[in-house]
Amino acid sequence: MTHSRAAREDRQQGLSRLGVTALVLLVLAGCGDGRSAASSRQHSSEREYRVAADQNATAQQIIDAGGPVRVAASADRTLVAWRAESDDDEGPQQAAWRLYDERGGRIAEGTLGQVREQSAIPTLTAVADGFLIDNYAGHRLRHVAVDGAISNVTISRGVRPTQSGDVLVESQGGERLRFYHPADQTAYSLPKLPFGNPQGKVLDGRGRLWVLLVWSKREAKVASAAGGAGPWQRTTVPLQEGGLPTGIHAAAGGVFVPTAHGKGMYPRIDGLWQHSTNGTPSDPWSRLPITGVNLEKTLQPLVEALPDGRLVLIGESGVVWVQGADGTFIRATVPGQGVNGLPEVAGSRLFLSFTRDHQLYVSDNDGQSWRVFAR
Repeated sequence: MTHSRAAREDRQQGLSRLGVTALVLLVLAGCGDGRSAASSRQHSSEREYRVAADQNATAQQIIDAGGPVRVAASADRTLVAWRAESDDDEGPQQAAWRLYDERGGRIAEGTLGQVREQSAIPTLTAVADGFLIDNYAGHRLRHVAVDGAISNVTISRGVRPTQSGDVLVESQGGERLRFYHPADQTAYSLPKLPFGNPQGKVLDGRGRLWVLLVWSKREAKVASAAGGAGPWQRTTVPLQEGGLPTGIHAAAGGVFVPTAHGKGMYPRIDGLWQHSTNGTPSDPWSRLPITGVNLEKTLQPLVEALPDGRLVLIGESGVVWVQGADGTFIRATVPGQGVNGLPEVAGSRLFLSFTRDHQLYVSDNDGQSWRVFAR
């Protein structure tokens, strides 16, 4: 993808500091138990600061004092990362993870280390054999099995083509882009790409690598290759005059390129182009109808999918649109209208990390109602 969730959250934090309001307990009327649970738990900033500064803080202490920052789901398991931070951008911070079963029962937990900067945000990725934690300290890639066992992922210096089931892991510190191979729980480097300055890369479920190349006013080029090793097949995403692609995403048996028009910081997202990964790589791109979809203050939307193949469009300002059975998109009503929150799709559920009250909200019905996810 052309951006990471960590970058998205940095943008969220910047916006929230400019617009902090009295939305701490603003939850839609359909939340039911979510409202009482949120009201009964009082977050203490002083307690969170003390825990963040304690190098010996346990996972339980970090989770109790901090707030949610990441969610991932695999089969009937949900992995959540929680963070305790100081009141200083350069002060101590640390995160912990906790694995839950399908009923919310606790399976396992652990800490992820302390740093003195706003970077204690791990990336969580669901994989075929559990989860990956792309950590911010210590050993970079860690694996959490469905039974909660955690281990370091071997990071190979070798280069190999990707296969079905492999997952890209985000590069850090100028490293070459790597992918995780579940068969041997090892991360390998991708083959060297024959393109200069690609604008984005995604790996589909069959192990085919898709690369968004530079674009002109009328078209964007996308190259793809099985295993990321060639031969490369180029296709064209047609752009209307003045349009531009905002990224490339893989989800639900397809690759997607959103396009936008307009000037200023937040252009209007007005196109969503799809290329099926089940057809021929040379097939043309098709444009999905997104009439009426408004992602508001969004520069780079996320395109994700539910298990039944329906798409979810997520804006940077906490806006969520869910595709219905007829193909049209319906806006979800999220707690606090999404202000100061980061929505995510994990399995068949929607989650919202609500930074103002340090709660994690979950919806089991496409955002029609929400409840607090118990720690």
